[in-house]
Amino acid sequence: MLEESQLDDCPRPGEDCMHALATCLELALNTDDACVVIVEPSNDVCEVYIGNPWGAEGGLELRGTLSTVMTDGVLESTAFGENEFMINGQRYRFFRSFVQLALGSAVAFSIA
Repeated sequence: MLEESQLDDCPRPGEDCMHALATCLELALNTDDACVVIVEPSNDVCEVYIGNPWGAEGGLELRGTLSTVMTDGVLESTAFGENEFMINGQRYRFFRSFVQLALGSAVAFSIA
């Protein structure tokens, strides 16, 4: 299992932000809900949750944080709706959408 600190261990935007996204997606693949949720920034970091943002309250588990720079890179590199990327030789397919939570506005990456 990856530690929370490993989510943001890539210092450069660009390809490294996609490595961070791949790390998050891999965490989600190990759950039944298969969804990564990145909540709007607070104090220059965004909280990363794994779980089902549309299910029962408490269906999300905090797994770490990403810097706003890294999060901006992920958002600039992906689009709303269907996405497909090769990251580190692995193909990832996911659907990016908005979600409003009690925690605040968030972006959800649902694994296809």
